[in-house]
Amino acid sequence: MSRRKIVIFAAVFATVLICGYRAYRWLADWPERRKGPEHVLQLDFTPPFLTDDLAYQEALRAMTLDGYDSAQWQVCQDGRTHAPDGSTDKYLLRGPDPMCGSVELLNKNGYDVRSVLLELRGSQVASRVYVPP
Repeated sequence: MSRRKIVIFAAVFATVLICGYRAYRWLADWPERRKGPEHVLQLDFTPPFLTDDLAYQEALRAMTLDGYDSAQWQVCQDGRTHAPDGSTDKYLLRGPDPMCGSVELLNKNGYDVRSVLLELRGSQVASRVYVPP
């Protein structure tokens, strides 16, 4: 193989490698780009777990802070999970950790959905709006 062919091959190989790495990083960071900024609310008390009412209020607050018109969004009822005290969660979809969960909101156009991810950290509630794919 001539020197010129080796240089061309190396340049093409390096270009493919760099483009592949950038595509990988873009895909790896894709979920993070779909999340809005984190909002933290300091409470005057420390609840034992994330309650359905607190999650509902914080979901609406996070949407407003991210610039969404609250008149155009309605909170979806879920009812699949239960709080540690045995009460049924009306809006909060709780995972295995009683301090975390999400609330879904549906735009009045019937198509757009937003999830608000919530986490109770002692006497603070962190919330972040997520745009599902």
